[in-house]
Amino acid sequence: MALIELDDSALLSDRAARNIEGRDRRWIAGFRAALELLGVPLPAYALRKQAGRSPLSAEILRGFHADNPDAALIDNAPKPYSGPKRSDDEILNSL
Repeated sequence: MALIELDDSALLSDRAARNIEGRDRRWIAGFRAALELLGVPLPAYALRKQAGRSPLSAEILRGFHADNPDAALIDNAPKPYSGPKRSDDEILNSL
């Protein structure tokens, strides 16, 4: 198979970044998958975001809990156990 040289200037442009960032998450996942299959390095705008809360929202929540200790107790309380999960077959057989 012959190698084809790819000009990535279009991928690295601001116009491409604005276009991709405005897309649905499923579209962006497909875009990332296509680039990975082709072996093209991902541009910064196509990288996954860090999982979890942003540092700013975590800091805001810590500040809220510092001012409202009762709310902190409620937010951080262990969640009640709802029992074992039933499989779809168990649910269908119980009908």
